[in-house]
Amino acid sequence: MYRLPCLTIACKRILLQASEKDVPPEALREIATYQRIQKAGAMSSHMVRFLGVSQSADWVDIYLEYVDGGNLASRLHRGPTLSAEEVQDSSRQILLGVEFLHCHKIIHRDLKPANILISSEGRLKIADFGLSRIFASGMPSTPLVSRLNS
Repeated sequence: MYRLPCLTIACKRILLQASEKDVPPEALREIATYQRIQKAGAMSSHMVRFLGVSQSADWVDIYLEYVDGGNLASRLHRGPTLSAEEVQDSSRQILLGVEFLHCHKIIHRDLKPANILISSEGRLKIADFGLSRIFASGMPSTPLVSRLNS
């Protein structure tokens, strides 16, 4: 996390292997997914905002919006139990985020409570796109992916 006078950002640092200076495929997928979302010109309030990327000889830094409320896994673990209304609102927010991704032909593939961040205002944001896939026209697909491509 870095604090600037008017902005707090999160930095996800990915160390490069000493034997291989190539960027890991998971990092490339994550960066490509964030860039696709950004390029779409639309941003969902249910996605962690991508702010940029930089690379040195030893690491890649991915700069993201800092979400100050922790993640859903921690919230569920520490309690108290969510009310029915909170479960309904959380489910709605997550599904809006997934709908946004699918409309942009992105499959997250690692959606779990640890990858759902919570803002201090209670907004849920999907994060961690290291296992995501971007589907392009003409790719072999299952019936579900075919529906997403149409």
